[in-house]
Amino acid sequence: MLLQPHQELELVRYFTTRVRNNPSKAKRQSTFIDALQARGGVDIDFGHFLSKSMKCFSCGNEWLRHEEKKTDVNIAVRILDDAYDDRFDKAIVVSGDSDLVPAIQSVYTRFPEKRIIVAFPPKRNSAELKLVAEKTLLLEKVRFDRVYCPIQ
Repeated sequence: MLLQPHQELELVRYFTTRVRNNPSKAKRQSTFIDALQARGGVDIDFGHFLSKSMKCFSCGNEWLRHEEKKTDVNIAVRILDDAYDDRFDKAIVVSGDSDLVPAIQSVYTRFPEKRIIVAFPPKRNSAELKLVAEKTLLLEKVRFDRVYCPIQ
């Protein structure tokens, strides 16, 4: 369990980008987001996808590549906002994105008493995050399977 008996959960933030171009994944995601909203107690922040036209210079083949944008920036900004607004003593960030390192370092510089734990999702890891986090955890897929609602 990530939360210790003497700790109190104040806020949960969920960061995502709406799935496009895959109707079955989009439906599962919408169902999950609807469940989070119905349950309450979760703030949801949305990024977006940027579509880029790509071309293989060897064969001339063309395709669209979709990149998730702003999610890491949204997480970083919220970590800093929450630190400045004194919304946490200890934060648990579930991510493997090393782009969060500067935000975490900034929190430690400005608020040395605050602590940040990084929990890596299954098959995600970051040496840079390991260096700046007070503690790191690896979340196993089985934990996610138990927590996430089964969506058909």
